[in-house]
Amino acid sequence: MGAFALEALDPATTRFTWQERLAFPWYLGGPLTALLAAPVLAAIWKRNLRRLKSLLER
Repeated sequence: MGAFALEALDPATTRFTWQERLAFPWYLGGPLTALLAAPVLAAIWKRNLRRLKSLLER
């Protein structure tokens, strides 16, 4: 499950926040896989959000 939130900081600035909760099924390793995958997925999403920021600021 995931959610995006927008928060106006001032008339020219908006904070974009993203939260997601992933649950891996037992046959894919369950919580252990989630623990190992968390830093990899975080890096991928940070890169994706930097790219989105770049596009939006053009």
